[in-house]
Amino acid sequence: MRKLTMITFFSIVVLVAGGVFAFANGQKESAAATSSNAPVTLSWFMWTGSQAEADAWKALAANVTKQYPNINITFDTDSWPGYWAKLQIEIASGTTQDILSLQSLRREGYGSGFLPLDSYIKNDPNINISDFDKAILPNLTYQGHQIALPYDFGPEIVFYNRDMFDKHNVPYPKVGWTVADFVQAAQKLSGGGDYGFVNNVGIDAILPFVLSDGGKYLDSNGKFDLTSPETVKAVQMLADLVKSGAAPQMVATNDSNWTQEQWLAGNVAMHVNGPWQIINFKNTAKFKFGIATDPVGSAGSVTVTAGSGFGVSKTTKYPEEAFKAVSVLTSPDSLKSLALAGRAFPARTSVQPSYYQATGVDPTFEPILTYAIQHAVPYTITPTWQQANDMISKALIPIYNGQVPVQQGLEQLQQRLNNLQ
Repeated sequence: MRKLTMITFFSIVVLVAGGVFAFANGQKESAAATSSNAPVTLSWFMWTGSQAEADAWKALAANVTKQYPNINITFDTDSWPGYWAKLQIEIASGTTQDILSLQSLRREGYGSGFLPLDSYIKNDPNINISDFDKAILPNLTYQGHQIALPYDFGPEIVFYNRDMFDKHNVPYPKVGWTVADFVQAAQKLSGGGDYGFVNNVGIDAILPFVLSDGGKYLDSNGKFDLTSPETVKAVQMLADLVKSGAAPQMVATNDSNWTQEQWLAGNVAMHVNGPWQIINFKNTAKFKFGIATDPVGSAGSVTVTAGSGFGVSKTTKYPEEAFKAVSVLTSPDSLKSLALAGRAFPARTSVQPSYYQATGVDPTFEPILTYAIQHAVPYTITPTWQQANDMISKALIPIYNGQVPVQQGLEQLQQRLNNLQ
């Protein structure tokens, strides 16, 4: 999600080598036929973080050609930040590739470059749109239209270092644990160079605490409202963890990777992230870890979801063929391949059980993720979300570190957001 940082496709590469991406004959879902079967070459733009990852997506693109021999796809990629910078320029100049990738939290800033897919979805009798999880499908809409079909999504959850819990004789979190339980655990887990929790540089890690206490972060007009009592309370609680030594001082960065790097270093017990990181942590963490639901507040345990998908460029010369390609990239077979790799928590409900069959996915994670998804709400954003998120990230660091009082810092931040909105 987050914020969805890209990771190396450790498991996918293995599966590609083994041919897991091969599609069965007569794939159940395919896009509506076009009026011509003339050969076309489509370009697909996607972010990646390694050559192995790029190779994995290329293998998936090759399956489009297996399904539709007249469609060939060339794969173009860039880093996570490079992708968004380049896409912004291409949308402005009308030079976008045929197939585009989209993260839900950036739909408002980039949605104008995508073709509405409503009619294509409606006219294709083979696509079961209801199979896509309702927690992510609305997050890939723009001005009331579906502009991308999702391949993954996930709720914000708590990752914890089991070894550290054992070291400090602290019980593992259970479904139904409260904010008070969370704070108490963070404090007991701290000391001797250990920290109970690490804050996130963005707003993502705050929202479960705000929403679980009955709060909001947007007003009735869809604009940021970060001065509500619930928001102040949540940020104060997180700042107090830093003040008491239960969380480390923040550094001046808006890189969301910083938080998970502190956790992966092995001296931080808990942090907030999404299930897309599970298989990555399985391969990189030097300790045993678990996941937990977000702590219960006065309104229960409420979290947010985000995810990514693929859409069709508004400037493509081949919209029908591009939609066919998107339908394959987000088909049950494709998402099952990603699920079995442990890479993506599938956006299709029918495929989600496959995720728990992935190598390295702890079977105890299923009830946690199921509970989190059932208690999640779509991550609603503003048209200026990207600029606002950067502004929020920079403002939160001195607030967490105690350099600015929480109430004062949030009021000052709100004033800057008001000028932006």
